[in-house]
Amino acid sequence: MTSEQFDDNQMVQDAVTYRVGLIGEAARNVTAATVAEINLDWRGIRGMRNRVFHDYGETDFEILWTTVTIHLPPLIEAIESYLAP
Repeated sequence: MTSEQFDDNQMVQDAVTYRVGLIGEAARNVTAATVAEINLDWRGIRGMRNRVFHDYGETDFEILWTTVTIHLPPLIEAIESYLAP
């Protein structure tokens, strides 16, 4: 999906917004020991959750697009690496 397609599809925007919020919610429940072991911007991850869940319809979808396309892949890689046997 291109950024233009994302901009034009409210259903996808809503789904992505919700899923990014869920990632932030899950990050709130990660133990301090695990946070110390995985080098991620945990504060930023939790902060994004607050922005998308409490921005009351004012979500900046350009920032959300950048988060999902640029920042999410390294987060996924770090978590998968941590969980790998």
